[in-house]
Amino acid sequence: MSETPFHKTRMGQVFYERTMPELVRQLELMNDLLERLLLLPRAGLYWAVRRDERRMRKDPHSHRVGAALQKLGYEVVPIPEGHEESADLWAHCGADCLTVEVKSRVDDADVVEELHGKPRDIVTRDTPIARLDALGRIVHKARKQIVASQGEYPGLAVLVFVPDPHLGISAAGEQMESNLLGRRAVSLVRGEEFRFARAYLVTRTDFHKYTDLDAAVVRYREGERLLVNPYSTHKEALRSSRLYRDFVAQGVVTDLDLMESNEDHFILRDERVDRSSEKEVLEALTRQHPDRRFMFSHLHAFKGFVQIDPSELK
Repeated sequence: MSETPFHKTRMGQVFYERTMPELVRQLELMNDLLERLLLLPRAGLYWAVRRDERRMRKDPHSHRVGAALQKLGYEVVPIPEGHEESADLWAHCGADCLTVEVKSRVDDADVVEELHGKPRDIVTRDTPIARLDALGRIVHKARKQIVASQGEYPGLAVLVFVPDPHLGISAAGEQMESNLLGRRAVSLVRGEEFRFARAYLVTRTDFHKYTDLDAAVVRYREGERLLVNPYSTHKEALRSSRLYRDFVAQGVVTDLDLMESNEDHFILRDERVDRSSEKEVLEALTRQHPDRRFMFSHLHAFKGFVQIDPSELK
């Protein structure tokens, strides 16, 4: 028998340099597959997981949201489509679980259509920054999809809203905040001082309508912000989540329960007020702050577009 150590033989070199590393890699892959199958009771078969991973990759917004959650330390799993409409993602890290639906809105689709075949025409857009029924329908559908998925993928209900305009600047982020938190602009008079501020909970809110929707991540022109549902019964769990802590670290959380009215924003906390009545709302704000007089301001986002004949650019 040769006394040459095994690791110095040609066979030993192949074993240690190729065979063992490949065995370790395959074991890691097998462990990953087993974890996915255990975490996806509805999928059952691996092909179902792969199918929904492909579905997520086709939706760039869901893919980016999933990647961002992974950076926070969550394991992110695409939720398979069942008989009912389902949410997009399940993110979990121990007991910290999120059931996430990603929604986008192409704000300028109708403008793009108007510009077709109309060189030199000017198309203007005057968009009120206020509650919109169209956004209310988006919130309703997202909440329905999340609730349908939470039986098998339990977690905090989180809507991620991404405006996706084809042209120009979108005001949909501010409009969604108006829907969810009843935000409106107010002008206020205090002595000889006149200024503008924000007021919250001064209109009907979708968060009040859907108390089981715990939070929303909304993208604005300047970045993303986490909006906490003040009517949710899971606020403490949300505040202990990685998602919440990350947004707090960035200073981009709107959590009305932890905010006090100041010169920049006012919060109407009296639940007895009829929020469909501007008169009652303004009177209630004045009762809360008797040294000020409030008036609603109607803000609009104004944009203009001109169709250019491509031949003119040559």
